[in-house]
Amino acid sequence: MRVVFITLVILLSISLQGQTPVDEQIIINREREFKGEALYGFMNGGSELYLEYGFQTLNAIDIEYKGIGFSVEIYQMDTPENAFGIYSQHTFRCNPADHLFRYDCTSPAQYQLAAGNFYISIVSQIRSEGAQSSVYELADYYLKKVCTAQNLQAEELRIPDELLNEIKYEDKFSNLVKYASGPLALSNSISTFMYLFDNIPSYKVWILARDGNPSVIVVRFNDKESFDLFYNKCKSGDNGITLKEISGDDLSLIVNFHPAS
Repeated sequence: MRVVFITLVILLSISLQGQTPVDEQIIINREREFKGEALYGFMNGGSELYLEYGFQTLNAIDIEYKGIGFSVEIYQMDTPENAFGIYSQHTFRCNPADHLFRYDCTSPAQYQLAAGNFYISIVSQIRSEGAQSSVYELADYYLKKVCTAQNLQAEELRIPDELLNEIKYEDKFSNLVKYASGPLALSNSISTFMYLFDNIPSYKVWILARDGNPSVIVVRFNDKESFDLFYNKCKSGDNGITLKEISGDDLSLIVNFHPAS
């Protein structure tokens, strides 16, 4: 059983305070589109991580808005989980976190959000109160714009109940949770325990980390052979790991990591 979080339709109904940008206020200096492996033409290094997460299309737009320069990057991924996953790989100590949308991250000069199949990053050329207010307006504007252009229906991000049960009410989701569906992403999140996934071809891993260390992960495998291999590795030796099988799902595990005493 999995909880369905807020849908894209609900996200798009959020009304931000302040002025709503219109096309006439945005000056486009450059706009580029990259599809599939053409992403290598946009970034030197890092493309492999996006492709691992099911990258489809990037719209990279350099604009001026209210006299301030911004770089807007709109990534369309193949699933909401992978959109959140690539977002989660780029967020760190968001302040505030989950402020305007269900999953968003504000840091100096950059704002990021994940919604539906989209990961959006907006970088300001200057740091100021006006720039931060403008970046929120731009985020709302571009999310609505791409969803209208794509004629998207509601998209659901499904997060395991078993992970949600470990999150306190006051916790900010974007500061704690990561999602990985391949070795590059996983090595960024739980490098110490990567050996557990050796020779396992595919998996989906939700990770709850506290103080920079993994606390709980929920992992799903595609076949029983992979499940058994991982299970036996966790059970061998004194590694501070406890396992719990998820009732009614013979291919998923809850893994608890206990700090060394």
